[in-house]
Amino acid sequence: MKDFVAIDIETAHTKRWSICQLGLAIVEKGAIKETVSELVKPPGNEYSLWNTMIHGLKKEDTVHKPEFPEVWEKLKHKIDGLNLVVHNTGFNISCLQETMKFYNMEIITLNYICIYEMAQEKLRLACNSMGITFSKQHNAKRDAIACANIFLKLNSQ
Repeated sequence: MKDFVAIDIETAHTKRWSICQLGLAIVEKGAIKETVSELVKPPGNEYSLWNTMIHGLKKEDTVHKPEFPEVWEKLKHKIDGLNLVVHNTGFNISCLQETMKFYNMEIITLNYICIYEMAQEKLRLACNSMGITFSKQHNAKRDAIACANIFLKLNSQ
């Protein structure tokens, strides 16, 4: 598979419908062609201290950002028709589905591949074992790029 979109999500608190950052790495012909990072104002713009400690985002970062439906409308054409590559689909895909439900949006069918299942390692460990540069986890754009690179590496062997 030479064309796909790696995606990663950060949430503002424990509710999976609280997306606060969405990152994409768009791969065409086996190379990353575009990356996207979108801050998203979660419902009520509420954050838990725990989640802020994990990713560093707080309500001041998203208070003037668009909510998920507006961000999704802007990005969905980049995803349409392509497989999604995700590390930990149980979290990221359910966040998309739960957020769509929260906003009464049409729940779309997503075709996805789980990097965790393929690599059998956490994102940082998979990058380390494959010689992929990885600076800081829990930034949606950087995590999406790492995920894309892992998938490309696994498929080149």
